[in-house]
Amino acid sequence: MTGTELLNTIHTLYENNVDFPTPTDEDYLTRLAYLNQAIQSWQNEVFNGYLWSELFTTTTQAYTASTIANFMHPERLYVANKEYMYIQPYEAIEKIANGFQEKFYYITGGANNKVINIYPTLTAGDYSISYYKLATLYTSGNISQHIEMQNPNYAIKYVLSQLYNADGDLNLGGQSLQEAERYMAQMRTGLDNTPMSSYSIITDLNEGFGV
Repeated sequence: MTGTELLNTIHTLYENNVDFPTPTDEDYLTRLAYLNQAIQSWQNEVFNGYLWSELFTTTTQAYTASTIANFMHPERLYVANKEYMYIQPYEAIEKIANGFQEKFYYITGGANNKVINIYPTLTAGDYSISYYKLATLYTSGNISQHIEMQNPNYAIKYVLSQLYNADGDLNLGGQSLQEAERYMAQMRTGLDNTPMSSYSIITDLNEGFGV
């Protein structure tokens, strides 16, 4: 479902009509904000140990431009079949200063400007980087895109629960939230056991793919 289809469905279920609000209406903007809350809630299941296959992605870029926007923290990283273990930035400073030769990486920056720093430094070149990204949130510019989550009913019911709660109808709000949680549980149950669920991979395109 696209963002527009989701908002129209939410409106129909909530208002029981098809007189959809325009993108500048307060109702539209409120529901859009709740929809993005639902997407972030789904995305943040990573902190409960659930990694959605929809959020694994691969990009090809030169390592010298090592800023990867919109990614979540990888646990492991591979370059040309060699594993680089994650350490904290303060540990990296100490190891680099003391001339350690072990392979590691550390992350600097924040939000959508994180940088993966690899040591020892790689030679310049293009690398295929697979990682777990942040979910796409809706704006006026991408509302026609399809939602990434497998079962959009979670987002629909989540938004309805927030709307009913805001109206003071805690009964309907609670019922909708329970239905949303049921859809979330179904998505958790349907997760594939993908090896990418526990690490990030960077592969030198000139040396073949990693694990």
